[in-house]
Amino acid sequence: MLKYDPLTVFRTSTTPAGLYARSRWIGLDHDAAWQIDFDKTVSALRRGQLKNGSWADSPLLTITRLFGLHLTVREPDERINNALDWLTIMSSLSNRDLCRICGNEIIPLSFQDIPFVKGPVPDLLKAALLFLSVLFGKGREGAVMKQYDALLKRFDPEIGRWCGIATTQNFLRAFVVHPDYAASKEVHSTVRSLGKMQGRSGLWKGGVNPYLMVNALGHLDLRESDKQIKAAFRGLVHEQSRDGTWGRLHKEWNTFLIVHAMHRKPSLLLT
Repeated sequence: MLKYDPLTVFRTSTTPAGLYARSRWIGLDHDAAWQIDFDKTVSALRRGQLKNGSWADSPLLTITRLFGLHLTVREPDERINNALDWLTIMSSLSNRDLCRICGNEIIPLSFQDIPFVKGPVPDLLKAALLFLSVLFGKGREGAVMKQYDALLKRFDPEIGRWCGIATTQNFLRAFVVHPDYAASKEVHSTVRSLGKMQGRSGLWKGGVNPYLMVNALGHLDLRESDKQIKAAFRGLVHEQSRDGTWGRLHKEWNTFLIVHAMHRKPSLLLT
């Protein structure tokens, strides 16, 4: 279905997403140049981590570094666990304190390398912490599951999602990666609600980020989510640029999200 090669943008990339693509999709992980770039990028990701586990006492920067380490080193270690512990402490702070700490850094540009959207700071931090906890093998720990249960209680059954479309996108991102909570009735309801926001083009309306959404839904195995992904793929095919990328800004990141979803749902791309 694609007219242009979406992997071109990654072939010499040294970003975490680019290294992931070069390794898993292009097959260059045994290439000497890839290894050199990998070592440099991982070193840069780890650089500057404080003794308390954070980077610059910044929740958003710490989330970004941890996600980069997930795409590269993959497995948790003591430094990654310390960073997750620090984020856990941050997530327990009051909304006022969190907004004071994060307020100046929550800008759209900050979200080009993490699978979240700009939204209320406390909810963003909770979603990112749970998401990263699952990615690093802590999804079934009691404290993590307790926080998932707390988010379920905030679900609004009347509108079929969490209050606020930004918070819904961020919470959904955390839920779709969890082996148990991804099958919850709240996730099913959210997916149905999102289906009502999908236009004829296959893309969603109402402030839904299409690149992040198709990627998030790609983690689910639901008939409704697959239906939406299939329609989105058809729409995205027509929006692909000649260089193989998507979007005007953050082209590599947008393309990474879409290609990742296509690898998870290849049959929906071919039909």
